Order: sequence, then structure tokens, then C-alpha cells
Amino acid sequence: MSKRFTKHSTFTIERSFAVPPARVFAAFADARAKARWFVGPDEWEKSNLKLDFKVGGRESVSGGPPDGPIHSYNAIYQDIVPNERIVLTYEMHLDKTRISVTLGTSEFKPAGQGTKLVYTEQSVYLDGHDDAGAREHGTIRLERCYKAAPNRVFAAWAEPKARAKWDAPGRWVIAEQTFDFREGGREVKRFGPQDDPRLVADTLYLDIVPQRRIVFSYSMTSRGTPISVSLTTIEISAAPSSGGKDTQLLLTEQIVFLDGNDNAANREEGLASMLDKIGETL
Repeated sequence: MSKRFTKHSTFTIERSFAVPPARVFAAFADARAKARWFVGPDEWEKSNLKLDFKVGGRESVSGGPPDGPIHSYNAIYQDIVPNERIVLTYEMHLDKTRISVTLGTSEFKPAGQGTKLVYTEQSVYLDGHDDAGAREHGTIRLERCYKAAPNRVFAAWAEPKARAKWDAPGRWVIAEQTFDFREGGREVKRFGPQDDPRLVADTLYLDIVPQRRIVFSYSMTSRGTPISVSLTTIEISAAPSSGGKDTQLLLTEQIVFLDGNDNAANREEGLASMLDKIGETL
């Protein structure tokens, strides 16, 4: 059995440009403009950039040395504020192997007559195929040990009836929910207090290793207002001291909160509540 593991990292890059934010933003939003700079080294063989620049739109490009491997980039736009902000999630492949999943945030800030661009990347690197070093920021980590085997804990996520028992914090309720648990599957959940289920989570599954790992991105809105975009990794393993009878679960969530509409303390409290409810249902 191949070894499965993850590494998480965050880094931020800042650049200043002597042009207004609208022009810098256009370099990201316009397919012809972006194709001029969003490319690999000159010696690489490259595909054409495909760009559907809208919330929910997709972007893709690939390339690599003449003798391989092929590097493939596939993104989905999660949040766009014209001339101010772009949030996307993307996955990278080397040939057919998925090597990472990333939450990327570009912020375009006026700086005198020019623009300050701040790019923050929060990534999960898969199975040792890539690594950006031990740089961490804006991340929630929660661990739980359950008196149940890994296949039962995985099923709590993978089976609709099992997940419906715990997939909302505390006494909150799920008003509506779709279910499509597979790589590339998309789910939408509306939930919240019983008298005001105002929150909507739009989830996309990016990587699933049965009984061992789930990686997904999700955006959150409250009455239609975007509040956050997250990249979440669930790692499931047998607890060594139990002979495989118990399960260790590690949740890592990397988040960008939008316009002050949510915060890490609230999110961590909600996630912790749901993980505790999983234990109660097993």
C-alpha cells in the first residue's frame, strides 16, 4: 500500500505596480492579457489557457518540458470583487498524479497612483509529490479519536444518512442539502438556527482516498453575502494503540474570511461541535 500523507503551508507575495488597480485586475480577468504572463518557462511545451472568469467559472492550462512530465493546472473561481479581490481554488497534477490543492487569494489595493498586489496561497501537498516548506498561517487544526474503525468514520462523511446526523454545528438545522460524494462532486447545503437557516455552503470535492483522506473546498454565504472560502483536509488513520479498532481524525482547514463577515474563533467552534457530534453517532 502506498504511503499517504499531507503537508500544509501558507505564503504571501506582495508586488507594487505603477498602474491603477483596474489595469492590474484586468491582467487576471482578461484571457489574452493573462496568457501573456501565466505560463511556464520558455522551453516548455504549453497548452492554450482556458479562462471563464466568473464566480463558479473554470480555468485550465498545462505544460512541461519536451520529455515530460506534464504540469496541469485546473482552477475554479470562488469569489470575485471587480478591481479588488479574486479568490480561487486550484489543483495541480504531474501527468495523472494529483500533487496539491490550493486556495489562492489576490488582493488589489490602491497605493498612491499605483497598485499593491497581495497574493496569499494556502496549500495542501499530497503524498510527498510537492512541498513549499513549513510556512503556516490562517489555519485551523482539530484532532479527534473515535471508538470506531476507520471505515466507519469515513462512512460518516461518505453516506448521506450518516452525515445528516452531524453536519451542522450545535443545535443548528439543515434546511436543504444535496449529496454528491465523489471527486469532482458538488454539494450545496443551507443551514443555520432553526428559525433562520441563512447560511449556504457550496462544496466541491477535490481528492478522495477511501478510508484515508478527503480534500474539498467550500464557499460560505449568509443571505447571499460571501463570508469565506475554505480548503479542508480530513485525514483518517487507525489509532496505533488500539490495534486498528479506533480511529484518529485530523481536520485541517485553511480559510480566507471576506470583508469581516466571519472569524476563525467562530469557525473553529462550529467545526469542533460537528466533530464531537460524529463521535456521538458512531
